Amino acid sequence: SADRLGVWSDREENKMEEKTRVKVVPAEAGRVAMARLQRDTDLVTGIIEVCREAGFEMAASQLIIGSLRRAEISWTRPSDKTKRGSERTPAMPIAGPLELISAQAEVCLTDPERPVFHVHGVVTDADGKAWGGHFFKGGNPVHATVDIVMNEIKGGYMKWTQDDEIDLELPVPYSK
Repeated sequence: SADRLGVWSDREENKMEEKTRVKVVPAEAGRVAMARLQRDTDLVTGIIEVCREAGFEMAASQLIIGSLRRAEISWTRPSDKTKRGSERTPAMPIAGPLELISAQAEVCLTDPERPVFHVHGVVTDADGKAWGGHFFKGGNPVHATVDIVMNEIKGGYMKWTQDDEIDLELPVPYSK
């Protein structure tokens, strides 16, 4: 069947019981840090360093835009190999220079042995083709600059946690 946009939909074939399940951790907004990543700084490493220099244990991005020399990203694709029915692609190199249209990040430095950094975003190549997904640490050097605004979050933190239902380790919010 086709949905209202004319895109094939498998909603009827894969009827699932709809559930609303959330984990909410009340938190408060803290300080704000504005920063610029300079040429050749890795995107993910730079975001983490902004949080360290600002003294943020937990933060989420408000703005991340700029340009990258190249990108290394992955995205989710269907798979019968996992409980959740999907898997992440291997890291895919995208040749640059690239425009970093938008990115979102969550960073938690509460556990120095296992910091949380989870960065997703969209880049466009020289032909205007958009690529989006999960950015990996070490594979995304800044081309010209990247501007960042990070918001401190107080009263909560993120921790890598294995979710056995979907067989995946992801950042999960906890109260402080």
